Amino acid sequence: MAETIRENDYFDQLTVSFVSSRQGLHSSRNLKRIRLRIGLMTGTEVRRTDKNGEVTLKCPFIFFSFRNQTYSWITEGNVFRDSFFFDLEGTRADELERTLKLDFPGGTASISDPVPFQQILEQMHELFFQHRQEHRYRLPVLAEEFVARIYIEQSAAQSPNKYVRKILQDADEVDRAPGDEHDFERKAAVLGITPVHYRRIFKAVIGMAPYQYLQQCRLSHAIRLLRNEKQLQIQQIAAECGFGNATEFSRFFKKQTGLSPLNYSKNFFE
Repeated sequence: MAETIRENDYFDQLTVSFVSSRQGLHSSRNLKRIRLRIGLMTGTEVRRTDKNGEVTLKCPFIFFSFRNQTYSWITEGNVFRDSFFFDLEGTRADELERTLKLDFPGGTASISDPVPFQQILEQMHELFFQHRQEHRYRLPVLAEEFVARIYIEQSAAQSPNKYVRKILQDADEVDRAPGDEHDFERKAAVLGITPVHYRRIFKAVIGMAPYQYLQQCRLSHAIRLLRNEKQLQIQQIAAECGFGNATEFSRFFKKQTGLSPLNYSKNFFE
């Protein structure tokens, strides 16, 4: 039988070759990367040294270690730092590295909240060392999500419009915790505008109205739980996604997908 030759797909173009963390670090020796490395640095202050000199950075921040680049990290006194990271390979990694070099020539990006990044990295770390079948498929998607979140935060920080910055922050809160209660009228009051004006700006920035966006985030979260948390009962998923009971959740889910949560789960795993 002739061997079937399959063209490279997205999952061949971007491979997460390593995921790890280094905690309680003080200094590191000069290293030369052979793969693109992206990570999160936490602590207080860290000094980075490379061929261009030294720069002191306040944590937390995202770092990019580009290939063939030699550098070292060090903290002052008895202060320690933690580093969480992943390495990428493939043609998509090459494209990504070129983009990151242009957008972040200094090799770092400031962030205000490390938690969303830590959550993604924890998922990547767990999946990488479980060696499950979906390892190849989910890891690149999580890597892309990590990079996307960097750009979301940069957009919010750089926007000259205080309304746009706040809307982006509000949308990120909804995306990170869709099961929580989100009072959009209160959010409008924080900005000093009416709920109608808030809704208009939110729709212009995000592409959909606040409540519609919340429902979309809840649906996406429900799908993730149904696919990845097989041990959870429908009632538990309903509560996790912000619904009062399983009936309300099932009605919503079926309206959006055409299937009940139970049937969706069965079809996914069969």
